[in-house]
Amino acid sequence: MDASENNNLSGETLFAHPGVNYVHFMSGLMERFRVERYFEIGTNAGRSLAPVTAMSVAVDPHFRIRGDIVGRKKACFLLQMTSDAFFRDYDLTVLLGSPFDVAFLDGLHVFEYLLRDFMNTEKHARRNSVVFIHDCLPLRIDMAARRPIPGKGWTGDVWKIVPVLRKYRPDLKFHLLDCPPTGLVMVTNLDPSSRALEQNYYDIIAESTEAPDDQRKLSDFARSEKLVATRDMVATEDFAKFIWL
Repeated sequence: MDASENNNLSGETLFAHPGVNYVHFMSGLMERFRVERYFEIGTNAGRSLAPVTAMSVAVDPHFRIRGDIVGRKKACFLLQMTSDAFFRDYDLTVLLGSPFDVAFLDGLHVFEYLLRDFMNTEKHARRNSVVFIHDCLPLRIDMAARRPIPGKGWTGDVWKIVPVLRKYRPDLKFHLLDCPPTGLVMVTNLDPSSRALEQNYYDIIAESTEAPDDQRKLSDFARSEKLVATRDMVATEDFAKFIWL
């Protein structure tokens, strides 16, 4: 792909998200299923953590907490460190008392960091636990640059996690949700015993690092996907086809 084709693609519209805001969707789902154990990476000011009523573990290298994030939680652990350091030094299952029910991954917007976060998080799951991944369905290609572009919203290259997981973990179940502002990926049918990603980690990184055709791959990815309409999803009682908690 030459530079002119890259320039033509850079502002292309990719995904539209007319659904339920991602925080409202996740908190509503957790309330409905009476989730008891929650984990998140990338807490920042605590917007996603505050409405959660479950026992929680939150990891962020620099918290900017605003307001009451404890609420009705019986326990809330805040660990101010990188996610790599957290998984090296702590056992999530021990902190929560058992495997998590729901996890939310919203850390650094760089693919290999998200890949490690998913690998490490899944080790503390049950098969029917749920992992939500944020920012993988950008509105425009220029939002998905590996490094932030001044004046542009930034999701980074974490969109690559979906095609990578589909290739190396075909056993996982995916639902791509139309939650504004930048989509939400829901992953279920987890396998904490799987080491497929670890065993292929360096091959995956070699395949997925920044390449001249990244924009074309992202464009093709967006064209091939059909998002789940979350406004319809939350209105139906037939959640079993999406999730079982």
